[in-house]
Amino acid sequence: MSMLKWGGAATLLVLLGLALGQSSTSVAADKGSKPAAAPSAGWIGVVLDEKSEGGALVKKVFPGGPAAGAGVRVGDKIVSVGNKKLTSPKMLIEAVEKSKPGSALTITVMRGDNKVQLAAIVGSLREFHESYIHEMMRRDPRDPNSAKFAGVSAKDMNAEMFRRLMEQNQRLEITMQAVLKEVQELRAEVKALKK
Repeated sequence: MSMLKWGGAATLLVLLGLALGQSSTSVAADKGSKPAAAPSAGWIGVVLDEKSEGGALVKKVFPGGPAAGAGVRVGDKIVSVGNKKLTSPKMLIEAVEKSKPGSALTITVMRGDNKVQLAAIVGSLREFHESYIHEMMRRDPRDPNSAKFAGVSAKDMNAEMFRRLMEQNQRLEITMQAVLKEVQELRAEVKALKK
């Protein structure tokens, strides 16, 4: 179970149409129905461990996604969204998908023994899908223009730089926590020796 879920046969038809160079309007028109402007579900860009209990354990964080920007890390357990306590990953998925894209979302995570409150701006799942499909089509080696970019775009480089900065920040925070713990232990030892 993940936040990167598609949505059934209708989405498959739209994706197939896009892959064949048609717009979603022409795919809907082929079925004889009028295309409807479906509201976009919310998206924060995490992959969850579907077996986790007492919250939602984060297995992966999409680089450059709303969760990464908020500071969510792999290994965090999301225990509440807003004022709603989570008991399963499904509850998180439902809460995020019901959130309006562009709205602020308070996420509480357990990071080790610490409870950390983070603020994320909910993204649009539809816009993510559209940009993802566009990017994958741009990288298609059958496309004569794909060699122009050598498979790397400025967006890719920004996402990778952001991911590396977040990893570096995480390593620094872990090291800092270890140093603080050691300093506290040394203070306790010095206090004991003074007595």
